[in-house]
Amino acid sequence: MSGAYEQAVEWLKDAQSYGLLLRFKAAGSKLASRLRMDTKTSPTETLLKHKKCKEELLQIEEERIRKALTEANGSVTHAAPLIGVTYPGLIYIIKSRHPHLLDERTPVRQRRRK
Repeated sequence: MSGAYEQAVEWLKDAQSYGLLLRFKAAGSKLASRLRMDTKTSPTETLLKHKKCKEELLQIEEERIRKALTEANGSVTHAAPLIGVTYPGLIYIIKSRHPHLLDERTPVRQRRRK
């Protein structure tokens, strides 16, 4: 597990978003603690074969988004920087992967056009 994790950290070390690296490290730590890995196979093979990996990552992502929305009183605008993504990025993540979280955000306010 640590080999695959270290490889991913190496790939992301030059990423423009330091927040992305921090989120990855936090998610990797949680995922490692939740998954029971088979020590006889390589960490990369184990991760790729593990059927629950995607579900676990989605659950971790949902927990982080829910926590950020709670801290920001439902405001997606204020929650996005808390988890290191842009407003449009968070909206996309919620709509595409966690549509049930739309109920936890404040109502969308339409801006006046001039």
